[in-house]
Amino acid sequence: MIIINLDSTLKPINYYVVSKGLPNRTTSYNGGIIKTALLSNASSVIMIHNHPDGLNHFSYGDIMASIRLDYLLSFVDIELRDSVLIPNGGSPKYLITENEEDFCSLKLKYNIKLKRNIIKNLKK
Repeated sequence: MIIINLDSTLKPINYYVVSKGLPNRTTSYNGGIIKTALLSNASSVIMIHNHPDGLNHFSYGDIMASIRLDYLLSFVDIELRDSVLIPNGGSPKYLITENEEDFCSLKLKYNIKLKRNIIKNLKK
């Protein structure tokens, strides 16, 4: 997984190799992504990953990782411009650009669920 840090004119500043995964999964450390974006003075980021196993669509884990990263970046006023999948031997797929309405809907559901959990824990 790679993060490209962008300035306010959407020009790349640098890139950060988040992880080198296995054929069917990878792990990402959101703290490292946010730290790198802040130290680069990025206004936005693009998340890029591949599926070496040939899967040519976003998995549930891909979508949730994108939503979580988008949510966390919002706390430091950095935008997730897109999440890009580069399938093995296929053309790139763009999660946000190609599915903006669906992504926003899923993001809203995630944020509501998260807020409910926070309120529930505060009442304990």
